[in-house]
Amino acid sequence: MMHEQRVPDAGSVHEIPEMIHGQRLQRPCGECALGSRWLAWDTRRETDCLVYVFDRVPQSSARSLWATLGSMVGVRRSHVVSLDSVGRERGGLMWASASYPGNHEGVLTLGALRASRGGLFTVFEAGRAIEQLLEATAAAHGDGLIHGVLDEDAVIVTPRGTLLVELYGLERAIRDQETGRNEACREEVGSIAEIAWRLLTGTDSAEREVFMPQVRRSLDREWLSWLEQGLDPALGFASAAEALESLPGRGGGEVRVPAGRAKSWLDRLSSAVNTRRADAAEPEPDENRKSTGLRGV
Repeated sequence: MMHEQRVPDAGSVHEIPEMIHGQRLQRPCGECALGSRWLAWDTRRETDCLVYVFDRVPQSSARSLWATLGSMVGVRRSHVVSLDSVGRERGGLMWASASYPGNHEGVLTLGALRASRGGLFTVFEAGRAIEQLLEATAAAHGDGLIHGVLDEDAVIVTPRGTLLVELYGLERAIRDQETGRNEACREEVGSIAEIAWRLLTGTDSAEREVFMPQVRRSLDREWLSWLEQGLDPALGFASAAEALESLPGRGGGEVRVPAGRAKSWLDRLSSAVNTRRADAAEPEPDENRKSTGLRGV
């Protein structure tokens, strides 16, 4: 059995097989860079896994994609999806697999969660989310790796409330790399500031001048100052570490949040996701079912 054939942006057309390297594809979990992600069953380990299938790879990017995927295997970084294995099927179809970060309903992205929350988060929730993205970026930049522009739909929210950037480093590897390292770092940090703006306001940063009067009434001076600097293409943060250190709620490298609130952030996120699901479709009663979902946002 073959899954539905997809048409790539450029390059070869691949049919997605039902079985990839002992991993049986169960159902799609949305789009990813140059392909799609799938919930799969690893028949050897007898466990769920996440499989990325790259079936929309331009020929000009195939070599860079393969080399980058190989360099990602086994690398462990905080707040980044770690790849367990990669491979190529007959015909050149590339894939990568990772531990499954979703639940029985699928994979939840930061963008999908924001939409389920009416388009925006509370200030505290947004701050915790942005802190995790900046921690991931700062650690990667310290290792000499740059991803490129980050998007909230490429950020997975685990059932434990942790944010994971998927395929970190792939964006820059497969795109034109004429941009210098320092500029690329600034662009990446700037894209996180854009995510922060969307989480806090529910609007696109390109329209911030229109919504700024309303935003000024809803955000404190610290957040306004941080967003203005982060979104400034010329005077933005020079590094992820600088943006993290300047993030409202932080001081001396420590988050100024009581321990009780940190725990409640995780709990509220799980509740928010489950409330959204209950509104969409009333679940069958099951007293033994354990609730899952993003906690705190």
